[in-house]
Amino acid sequence: MDGPVEPPAGSPYDRGMEQRLSRVENDVREVKDSLVELKAMFARMDERLEQLATKADVAKVESRLDVMDARLDATLPHVATKADVAKVENRLDVMDARLDATLPHLATSAGLAEKPGKTYMWGILGVLLTAYACGLAALAVLK
Repeated sequence: MDGPVEPPAGSPYDRGMEQRLSRVENDVREVKDSLVELKAMFARMDERLEQLATKADVAKVESRLDVMDARLDATLPHVATKADVAKVENRLDVMDARLDATLPHLATSAGLAEKPGKTYMWGILGVLLTAYACGLAALAVLK
């Protein structure tokens, strides 16, 4: 229900009214302070927006991106794709399996290490010839 602020019959104002009015004044002061802060914040935002890139700057970046895109289109067709690499790996696996099937009879490095070398064979031949010559000499001396 709406009632008048001033009481009827000339009595003084309600004493609670002064406290309520004091709270409203404090709230209005806080609102004014907040508005001042908001104005300062908007001014800073406006300055920052002016510093951001202009349309000409954006156009320069777009043209450079177009040049880079053209370069990539020119060089990338020569680069192998994942599918190309997978094909090569499959072919290598097939070749590996074929080698494993056909080459087990060939000597391994361990097998080659067990075989005598040419120098060793010539050394043995030299020792046998020397022993034969010594044997012949010994027979000649005994007769």
